[in-house]
Formats: sequence, C-alpha cells, structure tokens
Amino acid sequence: MQTEQAAKTAFRLACEAVYTDRTSPSTIGTLGERMLHAILKRYLCPDTACHEIKVGTYHADVLCDGHIYEIQTRRLDKLRTKLEHLLQEYDVTVVYPIATEKTLSWLDPETGTLSSARKSPRRGTLYSALYELYSIRELLLHPRFSFRAVLCTMQEYRSLTGYGKDKKRRAPRCERLPGKLEEDVTFSSRADYARLIPPSLGERFTAKEFTAAARIHPRATWRAMQTLTCLGVVRQVGKQGNAYLYERGQAE
Repeated sequence: MQTEQAAKTAFRLACEAVYTDRTSPSTIGTLGERMLHAILKRYLCPDTACHEIKVGTYHADVLCDGHIYEIQTRRLDKLRTKLEHLLQEYDVTVVYPIATEKTLSWLDPETGTLSSARKSPRRGTLYSALYELYSIRELLLHPRFSFRAVLCTMQEYRSLTGYGKDKKRRAPRCERLPGKLEEDVTFSSRADYARLIPPSLGERFTAKEFTAAARIHPRATWRAMQTLTCLGVVRQVGKQGNAYLYERGQAE
C-alpha cells in the first residue's frame, strides 16, 4: 500500500502526464475521454498498456496484475451488471472520485472564452459516497469487491447552454480537472464501511442526527441508512418520538 506522500506524488505525476497539451479552452469538453477519467487511470496504473482491456464482452478501465479497476464518477447502478459478471473471475475495485473543494468556470461555446473561476460552497466528504453506494449495496461485502474513494480538489467547467437568462440553470458539465489529492480510502470489509458513520454520533442516533453530522442532503439520508443497514454497520432499534432510532452494529 502506498504511503500518503507517495500517493500524492503519484497523483500529481498522473495529472501532469495527462494535462500536457490538453488544457487549452478549445479542447475542454471536446475530447473523447474526460480528463478526470484519464488521470485516475494513470494514477491507478501508470502503464497505459493496462488501460481499456477487453475482458469477455466488457472493457476494463484498468487491468493490472489480475486486478480490475472500474472508474465511475456517478450512477454506480450502471455498473451493476458489469460488476456481477467481472466478480466471477476477478478482484474488482470501483474507484469513485469526490471533490473536496471545487472551483467553477463557465465556457461560452460560441466564443470559446472562459469566465474567471469561483469557489463553490459545496465540499465533498467520504459521506458523499453513501448516496451512490446504495445502488450496489448488495455487492459491497463480496469477497472480491472493494470500493475506493479518491478525494481531491477539482476545477469544473460548465457550458453556458443551460436555461434562464444567464444560461446556467441545468447547464451541462464539460470537464472536471483534478488538482491535489487529499485522501485515498479503500473499503472492503464491514469495519471499513463503519467509517461512514460520523464519529461524533453516539451509539444510538436518528436519521436527522446522522444528516447533520455527515452534512449530507436530507434526501440522501434514506439511501445512506438503507446502505449502512444492508452492510450491518447500523440497525434499526425502534423509535424516538416519531423518528426511527438507529444503533451502531458490530464491525468485523
């Protein structure tokens, strides 16, 4: 396992390798492969001969030393069938990037000009993964499966082709460029997933208390609690007033 400093160095080198000749405004959003995806592949395995390998009827993002890495930035449900197939013969890690700090720029598709970057108030954390993990919750404790959250800073570019007078509402995202690696965390056991319960919570807590401690959107809390319950790291133990009460399970 890489040390923290070695991981940060490897991530920086992967960024530098992919950013070369690919960061001018004219290329943003026009490339066949998103740079975030390309950088993560290079970070996971610098040998590009191990990238995009055909495995049966599928293509693995990275196949290195018999281990498959699948990079997915959202909609993990789209991976379910592929994962069920690959896990029959391979160890598989799903790699999920999370933006801990994000700056946003707008691209005018007519002129190719970029607005100055502004910092987004949204900050991603490990708990941000819970909403997506719900889609594959039954696979999370599979003996050949692991989940890897890569937390890093990001610069995001969006196209001024949305709705409203400023064309920003529901505007499509063109590109995301990773900056500095903050944390790289792998989950493969019940004890690992227990880290997704905020340490500030007591042995028993309500969903509302979980929402506040994890700083996730209330609409994501139901999925979070269902996922953690499926994993056995929390269990429902009754009610506190009108709210369901949860208790930490036994991590293994």
